[in-house]
Amino acid sequence: LGPDVDEKQLYDTFSALV
Repeated sequence: LGPDVDEKQLYDTFSALV
């Protein structure tokens, strides 16, 4: 695992915000 996980989490948060 690497930055991909962090990126996915960020994307998930952004998606939830929007």
